[in-house]
Amino acid sequence: MSNPDQLIRLLRGGVRGEAKRYFSGLPGLDALSLPPDYVRTISELGSGFSFDDKLSILHPKVIRRDSGQHQRDLEAIHGSEGVCFYDGRLVSSVDSPLGREYVRFSSLVCWGMDNSGKKLFWDTSEETGQWHVIATDCSVSWARHKMSFGDYLYKLITRDLICPVFTKPAWPRGGVGEVHIHEIDF
Repeated sequence: MSNPDQLIRLLRGGVRGEAKRYFSGLPGLDALSLPPDYVRTISELGSGFSFDDKLSILHPKVIRRDSGQHQRDLEAIHGSEGVCFYDGRLVSSVDSPLGREYVRFSSLVCWGMDNSGKKLFWDTSEETGQWHVIATDCSVSWARHKMSFGDYLYKLITRDLICPVFTKPAWPRGGVGEVHIHEIDF
């Protein structure tokens, strides 16, 4: 299990030039309490970032602004309020009693996306307060990872995790080549 410091060190190794600090707390985000390892990573690195021109991690204000739109898009794509999936693949657009994973779109909060439209969500439906990571291409590939933002991202970057959505043959092999800090002005 990684901790936020390991993830931050890994990502900082790829920052080119001087990393400017655009993040200063979470004003206006009180309705959405974001996971502490995400907040810590964003506060250390900047206002949002991408690495290896592959995966972008969203700024907290972008998360809040676009959250409802991502949910509506998934509802329109699937014609339902959620999907059932198993072993990384969509099973149906209805809740299934067969022991398959089910996720309701209204409980998803998007925090990352890649350059081909694949997205990373937190599933906020857990009553324990532990938000699991949902990775999807928003169509037929779906995977739940029962781990935190920091653990998922660290393991994805170092290739210590096989994610059926992201770790295809084109996925970078271990480590971070280059990290770009987003300059976002709201």
